[in-house]
Amino acid sequence: MNSLYRKFLLSVEQPLIDIYFQPNGNYLKEVTFQNECYFGCHLPSPTDISQLELLELHIFSLLKRLIPNYPYDSSSLVLFPVVEFLNEKV
Repeated sequence: MNSLYRKFLLSVEQPLIDIYFQPNGNYLKEVTFQNECYFGCHLPSPTDISQLELLELHIFSLLKRLIPNYPYDSSSLVLFPVVEFLNEKV
């Protein structure tokens, strides 16, 4: 999430944000990696290229519903694995 997107996001009402960002939901997740904030979705394992392409469309669709007037054409998605430890003490 860049500074422009963050600025747009500040104008969105919290109940709408809560619809799209749910800790255990099927929509968007917020992940911080190397001091950068990313929005994304979980992928099934294993995943093929067609699933990645559909996921890209899905993510942009959700983001456009949240902030329709953001210039998404100049944005690209970043793919990286995130390992979550559920019910484990690390």
